[in-house]
Amino acid sequence: MSTVAPVESGPQREDTSRSRLTRGGATRESPLSVAAAMILLVGAAVYFLLPVYWLIVNATKTQPDLIDSNGFWFAEWNLGENLSELFARDGGIYLRWALNSLLYAGLGAAVGTLLAAMAGYAMAKYQFRGREALFALVLGGVLVPATALALPLFLLFARVDLTNTFWRCSCRASSARSASTCPGSSPRRRCPTSSSTPPGSTGPASGGSSPRWPSG
Repeated sequence: MSTVAPVESGPQREDTSRSRLTRGGATRESPLSVAAAMILLVGAAVYFLLPVYWLIVNATKTQPDLIDSNGFWFAEWNLGENLSELFARDGGIYLRWALNSLLYAGLGAAVGTLLAAMAGYAMAKYQFRGREALFALVLGGVLVPATALALPLFLLFARVDLTNTFWRCSCRASSARSASTCPGSSPRRRCPTSSSTPPGSTGPASGGSSPRWPSG
């Protein structure tokens, strides 16, 4: 009786240009691709951080050194005198500007976030007349560029004598924050789940409908 000898397969070459699989099943990139990604990230970091470094270095110089010395290295240390002159200029107007910016940003973020959270919760949880139209109106308003609203808002504030006042800046910051969050435009608003319904109510995931707006 004759037997058939098993056919031996030749050595298989591994393709080193492709990603290899690790023990966990995840792909392991080649050293060349990792090096290219690192070079790209380092270049982007240098591109964005270089102006900040230039600003810090030149903040320590005198006015003649800004022109005569190397822009990317230190010269005569004059940071303390520069800061003293900055905060003493025009009766300390710079400090007032900084406090105003902090106040408007903080107040606008707090009030705008509160209004957006309340409006978004109501539009996501309750059914009321005009709900979809209101949502479309808010979403359409978010799509309008802010630069297109600058002149109309200025004319409105000027008509009621609110330009260059605390209320004008605070109202503008609060409304911008509320509009940017787009009340009710989250995935829960479009795709509600059973976990997003209030306790004791049946949501769309369980076959019921969203709770109605309380009547009184």
